[in-house]
Amino acid sequence: MTIEPGGDPANRWGMVVDIQKCVGCNTCTVACKHSNLTPPRVQWRSVRDFEIGEYPNVERIFMPVGCMHCSEPPCMDVCPTTATRQREDGLVFQRYDLCIGCMYCHLACPYQARFLVADAVGYFEGRQSSVEEVHYQGQRLGVSTKCTFCVEKVDEAKGTDLVPGIDGAVTPACVLSCIGQALHFGDFNDPDSNISAMERDKASTRMHEELGTKPNLVYVWHQPRDADGAPVPEPANRPAMKPIPAKRQNNWDLRAVGNFSLGGTSSGLLTLLGLIVIAGGGPALPSLEMTLAGVPLVFDLYHLGAALMGLGLFSVFLEINRQARFLNVFMGYRTSWMSREAIVAMLFMGVAALKLFAATPALELLTTAGELSLIASLLGAGFLYCQARILQVAKGVPAWRPPVMTWMLVFSGLFEGLGLLVVALWVGGFTFPPDLAAAAPVAGLVLAAVNGVLWLNYMKHCAEAVPVETMRVLSRHSSVIQIAGRGVPLMLFAVVLSLPVGSAPGLLALAGLVAMLGGWYWKAVVVWRACHFQNFHLKSVPLRGSGVMAAPPHVTH
Repeated sequence: MTIEPGGDPANRWGMVVDIQKCVGCNTCTVACKHSNLTPPRVQWRSVRDFEIGEYPNVERIFMPVGCMHCSEPPCMDVCPTTATRQREDGLVFQRYDLCIGCMYCHLACPYQARFLVADAVGYFEGRQSSVEEVHYQGQRLGVSTKCTFCVEKVDEAKGTDLVPGIDGAVTPACVLSCIGQALHFGDFNDPDSNISAMERDKASTRMHEELGTKPNLVYVWHQPRDADGAPVPEPANRPAMKPIPAKRQNNWDLRAVGNFSLGGTSSGLLTLLGLIVIAGGGPALPSLEMTLAGVPLVFDLYHLGAALMGLGLFSVFLEINRQARFLNVFMGYRTSWMSREAIVAMLFMGVAALKLFAATPALELLTTAGELSLIASLLGAGFLYCQARILQVAKGVPAWRPPVMTWMLVFSGLFEGLGLLVVALWVGGFTFPPDLAAAAPVAGLVLAAVNGVLWLNYMKHCAEAVPVETMRVLSRHSSVIQIAGRGVPLMLFAVVLSLPVGSAPGLLALAGLVAMLGGWYWKAVVVWRACHFQNFHLKSVPLRGSGVMAAPPHVTH
């Protein structure tokens, strides 16, 4: 994680929200929009409304939310362009000139604090007023935007006696506008600051701190105590705070599914080809030789993998909003698996291009076709692993976070790659090499079983950790994924294995096709359908309601 110069490193700016005082008026939302000129449907600061229980024991909680300016911001590490950065004083900011609008940071943020507007729209039936046109900020179109804690105001305090959070001129607009004095801004590094004192003296909690983001927005409330100064326990029959229905992410759609499907299948194929080369079976694989303008060219299965990988990457290119900046995707190689995936892909494409000329005398002086094949396979395996890490580090989508997700994508890619290999040989009319004809059904049986076990492990984890809306989708599709995507190819591979070696290439190809389609199906379900955001939820909230949820009387000591 790179810390950018900016602000005083002695400061750690943050916000405290007293949720006992928030009345849900949304004045902070309006003040933020006015101060930062955000377009329609963009609310850098918003207020969520929770109702708990049933009459007469009811409770209502208002929860201001927005960017938490985390000390460990997950949005920054995933960014492939380094557009999301963190200053020395802890403020997380966005470089609009670098952002490509891939929306990876949206999926990594567990606080739904990111926004993207693709077109210039106004508040008056979509048309911009003259005032909006004057203040139009084109640099924000097609890129990710978020709350800045009004950083320009904070910076105005440098070299002056003004204190952000105390003096209005250098205090964020939402804090300054709060009519209930629920929002407070200050320096967490200063133990005597206003917000440090509030966190110390009141009951407090941070949202989703179990994810390791270390948010710098803290929720506090008065802790009721009895005459002896002991905390008053909550009523035993108080209902748990239930999150509002989770919202499904719509940032990555079928284009993302295309990348994970085609990229996983192609890189799985390349990895298996490398294992075949190591086992000594590389020369037995088919290739097509031709001459173009007197130059001998050699096409083989590596070029089939390159074509599919290229299609997958092109589908991602179609999804980004600032396509002219696509080369920025290589800038985040230090932390972003998306950048690493792109870098490995470009290296592989270069090796695949060299393999076209493997029969030319000049290339034979430098290396052999076998060495190039092994290098290409290693890069394919690297691509498969990089792609497999992309979802798991996106902390904003609970269904993607299980550690098993990485291995699901790796072994699914190998299963799909095996399917592509046998289908390509059968469709091309090639004779299956004897060793491959014997090994393919065995590998198919093993990979089908491994993928089935991994899915069961995944579903067990999700049953305890994902929103109910996600679980409904997963449960609806799980049987199809297991039976059609794993069970059917497993049985077909078993039948092929029971027959004489090489006697049923068509049946082997059918098993491979079902395995490949099954892998694409579960990826479509998980990436595109069972992908609800982490919802807003606090482990503990103050009593604020009626009946058993009425706050106990305050005792003054």
